[in-house]
Amino acid sequence: MKNFLGVSEMRKFRFLLFLLSVSFVFSLNTQAFAASAETVKFGAIVSMIGGDAPLGEEEKRAFDVGVELLNSKGGIKGHPVELLIVDGQSKPEAFAVRANRLLEENVLAAIGGEDISFVAAAGQVFEEGKTVFIDLAGTTPAIALVGDFVFMNPMPDNDQARAIAKYAVDTLGYKKFTIFKDVGSTYGTVLTDYLTYYLKEFTGDKNAVPYIPSYNL
Repeated sequence: MKNFLGVSEMRKFRFLLFLLSVSFVFSLNTQAFAASAETVKFGAIVSMIGGDAPLGEEEKRAFDVGVELLNSKGGIKGHPVELLIVDGQSKPEAFAVRANRLLEENVLAAIGGEDISFVAAAGQVFEEGKTVFIDLAGTTPAIALVGDFVFMNPMPDNDQARAIAKYAVDTLGYKKFTIFKDVGSTYGTVLTDYLTYYLKEFTGDKNAVPYIPSYNL
């Protein structure tokens, strides 16, 4: 995502994910708050330092705007929303520690993670705590297998690749492709592999992708 979206587009994307995620989680837990107007407490794990800090800063801004907007409209079904944002520090082990902290704060549900290492680390903690955890931006298909309380928000890599390949071949009519592979990210590597597979499948040509130059941002 970060290789294709600018700052404003990224902010809108994170904001939309937040609103959809909060609405989804609350729909699963409506009865728990039906009889009172108590605050609905959620958690978010973002990286404010380390390699993913630029994403974390945008995510935090989006979350802050989302909470402000929700509460200005009366919260969710009359319940004010509180979001506890903690720093995952761009490290899986830190995500796990922060997940435990959010459980100690009795959050109703939480959201976070830019890739499978972060989502799996936090997700396993929330799974043990039987608390819903929503993957914010990780797209590795295996995220769906982390646990019953872990939900993927974005479209997984295999579905992204299939949709792109089908459009490129069936709609645009292209038959030969070059893919620039970002070997510095799991997203770039895995998506390239899926995309190569589906381009070959839809064209019926084993040499549909003759050239895959690599780069590392």
